Amino acid sequence: MVKSNGGEKGRVVCSNTGSGYYKDLANYDTYIDLKNIPELSIVQKESTGIKFGASVSISKAIVELKKDNQKIMNKIANYFEKIASESIRNSASLGGNLVMAQRSGFPSDIATVFLSVDATLEIITPFSKETVKLEEFLKRPPLDSDSIITNIKIP
Repeated sequence: MVKSNGGEKGRVVCSNTGSGYYKDLANYDTYIDLKNIPELSIVQKESTGIKFGASVSISKAIVELKKDNQKIMNKIANYFEKIASESIRNSASLGGNLVMAQRSGFPSDIATVFLSVDATLEIITPFSKETVKLEEFLKRPPLDSDSIITNIKIP
């Protein structure tokens, strides 16, 4: 939650699809949607894996994983196609899904799959940037509003 000088309550979101699952969430005066920040929407293939910006939708991840010639990436894509409905996959972000899993114990299939492939997250705060294993991230206290997942990497 973000508070402005005027005392308004704000929330950082990426499409805010979690509000459909958690109907009892508090209402906020302001929503800061990260969906259209270009740096959070990248998909970058590297020699050591594939990196997804945190705001990449599940659907876009499926398309990119299917382009990869590695069998494991195609298996992940096929599994992701079974998650939620197509309209949810089109708007729900990878990073938002992982934050929900960490903060609220959301039963995330994405987190389960990313754990199985030893995925890492890059997190930025106002003063630092760090890369952590997903397993470590899920054990930490909930991510605060000053911290943002910037990308997820599948090795």
